Amino acid sequence: LGELSISIEQLKVILLTHQDLDHIGCATDIRKKSNENIIVYAHEFDKPYIEGKLLLIKTNASRMSNEELAAIPDEIKYLYTNPPKVDVDIVLKGSQMLPYCEGIEPIFTPGHTPGHVSFYLRKSKTLVAGDALVFANGQLMGPVKQTTLNMDQAVHSLEKFLHYDIEHVICYHGGYFQGCPKEAILRIKEHIAQGES
Repeated sequence: LGELSISIEQLKVILLTHQDLDHIGCATDIRKKSNENIIVYAHEFDKPYIEGKLLLIKTNASRMSNEELAAIPDEIKYLYTNPPKVDVDIVLKGSQMLPYCEGIEPIFTPGHTPGHVSFYLRKSKTLVAGDALVFANGQLMGPVKQTTLNMDQAVHSLEKFLHYDIEHVICYHGGYFQGCPKEAILRIKEHIAQGES
C-alpha cells in the first residue's frame, strides 16, 4: 500500500477469496488500523472458518500428528495454532454485483475450499482468481492438488471463467497474467481428463 501511496484509511472493503490462513492474513489488523470502517466480504460456506467459529479445514493443528507439526518451521507454527480470524460483515451467496471499481462480480468457484470465490472486475476485464488458478513458469495452471480439498469440483469451477471477457488474471500464487485464460483452462481440463483415463 505504501508503494502505491495508498493509506489504510482509503480502503473501503476487504474481499476474502477463501478461508486459508494466508488469505485471511492480516485482515483484522487492517481493520483495526482503519478504525474498523472496512467492510469484510466472504462466502457463506467459509464464513464460520474465517470468523474462527470453526477450525480452519487445512491448517487445523489438532488434526495434525506430532511429526507433521514438528516439520512446520517455528515462525509459521504459531499461525497453525493461532490462525488469523476476522468478522465477516456481508456474506456472498448467489449472483450479486458489488458496487466497487465500477462493478465487481463474485464468481463462486468451490473446490480449493467449500466457499472459494473469485472476483471479476468488469471495467478492467480483470479476474482475481484467488487460488482457483496459479501462475507459474510463465503459464496459468489449475489449483494445486496437494492443497485443494476437492480437485474435481475445483476444475469444474474453472469452466465458469469461460463465460467472461477476461484480459488480465491475478493469481494469489504467482501474480499477474495478461491475456485470456480460456486456452489454459481447456488445457487444464484436458490434462486432468488424460490423467484419469
